[in-house]
Amino acid sequence: MALRAFCNKCLFNSSFKQLTSYQRHGFKSVYSIDKIYPNSNPDILKENRLETVKPGFTGFIPVEKLEIKSSRGSGPGGQSVNKSNNKVEIRFHVASAEWIPDNLKDKFLEQEKNRINKEGYFITMSHKTRKHILNQSDCINKIRTAIYECMIEREPPSEEHLEKLNKRLEKQQRERLREKRSHSLKKQDRKTL
Repeated sequence: MALRAFCNKCLFNSSFKQLTSYQRHGFKSVYSIDKIYPNSNPDILKENRLETVKPGFTGFIPVEKLEIKSSRGSGPGGQSVNKSNNKVEIRFHVASAEWIPDNLKDKFLEQEKNRINKEGYFITMSHKTRKHILNQSDCINKIRTAIYECMIEREPPSEEHLEKLNKRLEKQQRERLREKRSHSLKKQDRKTL
């Protein structure tokens, strides 16, 4: 009896010592992010990135307002490459999209005029992965990124910057003409022999 009580007491004391050492470290490894990067934000995934964007477009795109079509893509597929419809094409009518703010629609039409057809539909497609749902989310992300690009207000280039660009273009043209002339002379020298 006394031996059993002594063993229980020893086990209790050792587990208590072990528990206090864990409590000292807070159940965290020596290699935890708090210890490696003490001044970092541990909730980096919970950070709301939409706060930096101006109000208007929140990033929400209603899927029911989009026309989604699936077809057989030319991307990766393995054995099921000709059997599954994993290529996704998403289109929507820009003028009737009420989820895009009116002040962005004109800029969106101007910037994305190459991806908008004659009827006014913005078309994007994806066949990056084998999964239909991942390709669909990639298309929606492309739409979101295009709208965010319209929200960025860029400053017009300065006169100094335009001068530098013009000098570079002139230098490139001179170099191209010099190369062309030397190539022409080389060809003429071959004919005279």
